[in-house]
Amino acid sequence: MKGAGRLCSTWLEEEKEKMKDRVRLLEVKAREALEEKGKLKSRLEETESALAKSKTEIPDSKSNKPTKVPAEPKALSSDKKSGDFEAINSELVKTKHQLLAVKAKLEEAEKELDKKLGETAQFTNLKKMLTKKNEQLKDLRTRLKKSVSSPVTRHHTNKIVL
Repeated sequence: MKGAGRLCSTWLEEEKEKMKDRVRLLEVKAREALEEKGKLKSRLEETESALAKSKTEIPDSKSNKPTKVPAEPKALSSDKKSGDFEAINSELVKTKHQLLAVKAKLEEAEKELDKKLGETAQFTNLKKMLTKKNEQLKDLRTRLKKSVSSPVTRHHTNKIVL
């Protein structure tokens, strides 16, 4: 049982590390997507401002009347980039939830191992031995206090007897 518990604990630790690595990777991808989004946004703004500056009148070929170019260009298709960002974000959230679940399983397994350890014969014997030694220690301390408080007597051999 001891080996199975450790195997389970080891497996959970490995899963935890895998999830942490996955979260780090997704965070990097999310940062890259945000940077790309920012670059595209600035490019869009530059293009819009350049188009607004170069706004000129173009003659209509049918009526020979000048027409104005609209100041606002059609929005560039950034659906793909925002979709990627949303996918990465959802995957990041999913991975974080999985990591929390693995952490909970690990804590549960550790508690179970501690409980099983407390129920083993070796552990209970060790506890009994410790209790017995503590009692002996208390007894020795009380005996020492009594002997220190009593007067010291000398025998005819000049040895001190307590």
